[in-house]
Amino acid sequence: MRKTIQELSYEIIRDSWPNLTSMRILDVGAGGAGTLAKKLADDGADVTALEYHPPETHVGKVKFVAHDLNQATLPFETATFDALVSTEVLEHLRAPFCVLTEMVRVLKPGGMMVLTIPNYWNIKYRIKYLLTGNFQRPIINNRVARKGYLAGLAPHLNSITFPTLKAVLTWEGCDKFSLHASRIFNLGQRFAYLPFLSLIRLTMYFRSKKQRLLNLLDETNGPAALLGRRHILVKCFKQKRNGNGHVGVERS
Repeated sequence: MRKTIQELSYEIIRDSWPNLTSMRILDVGAGGAGTLAKKLADDGADVTALEYHPPETHVGKVKFVAHDLNQATLPFETATFDALVSTEVLEHLRAPFCVLTEMVRVLKPGGMMVLTIPNYWNIKYRIKYLLTGNFQRPIINNRVARKGYLAGLAPHLNSITFPTLKAVLTWEGCDKFSLHASRIFNLGQRFAYLPFLSLIRLTMYFRSKKQRLLNLLDETNGPAALLGRRHILVKCFKQKRNGNGHVGVERS
């Protein structure tokens, strides 16, 4: 299975909505080329793309909006979009959880959210963390990273864990979570990691169903997370309104 995370995001959206006509979709951090946004717009969706430096000309039928996500706000009314997609963005933000709150806010009840984050739960990253104590190489002396950070185009600043991501989105009123991988390790790589994979499976065997559920082990030790390559895709839905007219958990 060799596809980009944007291609997988497109497939996930199309599987949920075969007919995109009149669907309002927001692509948060669409990139200058707006490849995914353009593809969805060509299929009939009404697509808005947020980008720090949007192109000077329109990309197909996509409406580009210039916006700095580090402001931790989204310039749209509440419950505006039927679906929201954001690929390879959250790990670059200074306040990712504030942006997540905004993403849920602008999504309509029942709307779908498709996010991607670095897959720090795959077997390669787990071994790297075990040996070095870091998921990635420290960037403190990286001149390119420093220049990008000061210019607002940040490098990977945070390592959001799926349990934390799921907790925040659940508290904000989302449910029906699933994990997907665009690429997985090949047979040779899986064989090389077999001792570590076997140990994880053995540990899972001795955990009760309640423990696995409480610690999200079936998800973080599932095939998409454990064998997925660089990125992992998280799909969820904003809960529909309850009898009181509220969505999800009420704030105190």
